Amino acid sequence: MTALDLMHERSETNKIIKVLDHPARKRIIELLGARGAMPWKELATELGMGTGALYYHLDTLEGVVARDTSKRYSLTKPGQEVYEYLKANPEAVSIKDVPLNFKSSGRFRDYAETIIAPRYLLLSITASSRRSILSLFFLSAAFAAAMLYTRDEALLLYLTPASSALFSVGSYLLSLGALILTSYLATLAIFHDRPNLLPLAASSSLSFLPVVIFSLVISEISSFLSLSANRNILTVALVVFQAWSATILAAGISVSSSVRIEKSIMASLIILYATMILVFLLGSGF
Repeated sequence: MTALDLMHERSETNKIIKVLDHPARKRIIELLGARGAMPWKELATELGMGTGALYYHLDTLEGVVARDTSKRYSLTKPGQEVYEYLKANPEAVSIKDVPLNFKSSGRFRDYAETIIAPRYLLLSITASSRRSILSLFFLSAAFAAAMLYTRDEALLLYLTPASSALFSVGSYLLSLGALILTSYLATLAIFHDRPNLLPLAASSSLSFLPVVIFSLVISEISSFLSLSANRNILTVALVVFQAWSATILAAGISVSSSVRIEKSIMASLIILYATMILVFLLGSGF
């Protein structure tokens, strides 16, 4: 075995330990191994976990646990190997000897995902009803203040100059409410999954962060730089920031429901398209 092979094996072993050496994840494997396939609600009740925490653990166990077409969770073949190992070694404090392979995404990709679709941050700020309410309040207050500063008003995930301070705050609150309602209905209609409202509300408020950052940056540079000649560049930049907002919203939908982020992006794209349609209709004087 070459030194490169040894380094790769050590990396895979560390990944396995990080993923599986957690009491909740061991319990999930033991439950599914002993009982077979289980639906989300039964698994959550048995574990005594909230939606966000259970989703996080199941997402981390990708490759070990899978969901079938009837939305029941069960162990994959590698998952069965883990279960057999745990069953044969009930006192084991490490499962580094389990013969599994995980694809490592790499540091850059991990950092990018943390920023673009911050699921771990959303899980933290929505871990309880109290945290969700406090996060919703402070994020909304901060973003409303930022919009007052930039003198902008919101139209879902689009910002445009406001005629008054009242329009800045009122449009933000209305857009936030519309975002929460549309996300809830889209998730229910597309995936037949009912999101938890408080985590969804807090996550939806965070999705305004990219467009608010864009607005603040433009407000600061417009005082000493002519932007009229760079209108196309600004339009592209705005679309990029709106797409970032959509990915945060998708992460929030997945955290507040049992829908994986790869699928929840469909619901957030509906919001983004609705924003573009509204802007087009209002711009054309409809």
